Amino acid sequence: MPNFNQLRPIESETEIRRAQALIADVIEDPANFKTEWVREHGWTVVPVESCDHFDHTDIALLSAAFLNTGHSECLAAATEPLENTPLCYRVPTSEEGLREFNEAVRDFFSS
Repeated sequence: MPNFNQLRPIESETEIRRAQALIADVIEDPANFKTEWVREHGWTVVPVESCDHFDHTDIALLSAAFLNTGHSECLAAATEPLENTPLCYRVPTSEEGLREFNEAVRDFFSS
């Protein structure tokens, strides 16, 4: 993996299992949230046309939303088994952090 300044892969099996447990109740399958969970928790889910990468506009909007809600870091956890790449990352919610995350997972989504 290239050297990133912002992005931190999570390598601890305990932390990976914890992250996967956090999303287990939320994710129906790799591409969909569980509708009932979303309703029960009052979430709004906005589908996007291209879910494999964030474009420049997505990055700017997401970073601003994270900033407005006081979140400086988020957890990115794979929703399906992956090989030769970390299953989880701690991602700074800055534009730079989100761009690095895009770069780190580019090869996975290109295949």
